[in-house]
Amino acid sequence: MDMKLTRRTVLAGAAALTAASTVTRVFAQEALAPVTIALSSNSLGLAPVRIAAQAKLFQKNGLDAKVTIADSGNAAMTALLSGSVEFAAPGLSEVLIINSKGQKVVVVANIHRGLGTSLVLSKRVAEKLGVKPDAPLEARLKALEGLKVALPSATSPSVAAFKGAASTAGASFDMVYMSQPAMIPALETGAVDAMVAAAPSWLRPVNTGSGYLWVSGPRGDIPAQFNTASSACLQATEAYAKANPKEIEAIRKTMQDVSKLILEQPDEAKRLLGEVYPDLSAADVAMVFDTSSRNWAKPVVTAQDIDHEKELLKASGLSTPAIEAVDSASLVDF
Repeated sequence: MDMKLTRRTVLAGAAALTAASTVTRVFAQEALAPVTIALSSNSLGLAPVRIAAQAKLFQKNGLDAKVTIADSGNAAMTALLSGSVEFAAPGLSEVLIINSKGQKVVVVANIHRGLGTSLVLSKRVAEKLGVKPDAPLEARLKALEGLKVALPSATSPSVAAFKGAASTAGASFDMVYMSQPAMIPALETGAVDAMVAAAPSWLRPVNTGSGYLWVSGPRGDIPAQFNTASSACLQATEAYAKANPKEIEAIRKTMQDVSKLILEQPDEAKRLLGEVYPDLSAADVAMVFDTSSRNWAKPVVTAQDIDHEKELLKASGLSTPAIEAVDSASLVDF
């Protein structure tokens, strides 16, 4: 009898523990803070956010994070300012421009250190010009003179970077703005001569043979004085950041965690990258990871980085007195 009673007691206790565990899991799930992050594109320059979501690092740090894809940095910023999302991921140039117009947006964490985009030149144009993709950088930059080049937006850090780099070779080009997916058919049909985009967008014309990888931001082709400190960073309105310090800290901790994963478990990070971008071949995943992973693993933006961005905009002729007057420290220390 005692054995039966003991067994019943054990079974009842186990059932109680199971029920308690279920309640705890449900409570923990309900306790996650909901946030939405608008990425400026589906590019691999923003891969750390996608890897973090795939690895459930946001959940680990108390966030129920939904990641959405916008058409451009401008679209992501518009969503942020309208209150449609809590976080957006344009570059430093966008945050400076929007602050210069009186909209207070702050930088929460970095996503991609340095420039994440590359310029692909139409094979047709390259052959017409007689310049090869392995020519010296100066010759490749000079070849851009007078060409029609597609860029993501007027406020993209790619504008100042590639415009400035071309100027070192005495070249200038005409800029056309469009979403990165739209650039591919535009290049293939000859509507534009070159496109500036991040992977995976630039991979298709290179892989199909319609274009050459001409100037690469991630591999360091852009001269330092024109290379942005951050081509993508997580931003929030100052009002949201001050009202939600726990969510801000959770975002920062998540970006630190994904940086650690990339550095310490590269094989696992590459596996997750392949899951996030299933259309990429294993070779493309490996190539992008090898060229970009070091840029993904630097989650902090400083006031000095923002000062550098101001100088970059000034050197490229894109600055204004209002941009120069923005207090850099206030964008990271709030």
